[in-house]
Amino acid sequence: MDNIAKEKNFEKKLKLIWIAIIIFIFVGGLTAYFFGYRFTKNLSIAKSGYLTIEAPLSNTFVYIDNKEKIQTQKDNEEIKVMLSPEVHTIIVGRDRYFPWTKSLEMEPDKEIKINPLYVSENASGQMITKNDPEYWKIRNQITSNKLPTEKTPIISPDNKYSLYVADNTVIAKVGTTTTNVIKPETPIKNVSFYKDRSDAVVFSTGNGVFVIEIDTNSYQNFMPIYKGTKPVFIKNDANSIYILDGEALMQVVI
Repeated sequence: MDNIAKEKNFEKKLKLIWIAIIIFIFVGGLTAYFFGYRFTKNLSIAKSGYLTIEAPLSNTFVYIDNKEKIQTQKDNEEIKVMLSPEVHTIIVGRDRYFPWTKSLEMEPDKEIKINPLYVSENASGQMITKNDPEYWKIRNQITSNKLPTEKTPIISPDNKYSLYVADNTVIAKVGTTTTNVIKPETPIKNVSFYKDRSDAVVFSTGNGVFVIEIDTNSYQNFMPIYKGTKPVFIKNDANSIYILDGEALMQVVI
């Protein structure tokens, strides 16, 4: 009887020990999760990082890894999301705007900030007729506009990049490092930095005016701003360009 009682007592203690171990693991796991620690693909544990998204327009939708959906409620809203230390796919969209996508690798306990491009599917602006006293002045500025060269580049607003065209290739240079941004099949007619940014350029070629990101290490977002016949342009300000297409002159919002 003593042996049976001892065995039962041992089994009871063993059961309590296992329960304590399970509770410890569960509580420890919850604590680690609360403080941002996640399993990586190689099953190691690392602290999560943060992704900050600048969303200038309300009703912006953000999809993370094609699952999580976030919608902004106001203009100039900043979205901050905790992400596990691995590669993630981010898609930013808004009604009547082209979707913007990016693949990024989150490093442990780091913060990445992204500023998506917002390009409307339907360009808006206003026509400038020949009756307008500014018509011929703007038209002459556009037709006399020359492509930047390596010796006469365009400098980005933050003075980080220089931009020029060589061998029908848009080239961005920072320090001694150059990036071949794009080489279209048709001749490049104009090029400039997009808005007041240094990470994207606007250029005209063929029958359109387009915007493309400079970074070629990840997916290069490429979007049309205007489609016509043989458009050429000059930059007006941070948010608009003047486009001349044949005899039609217009100010287009970018």
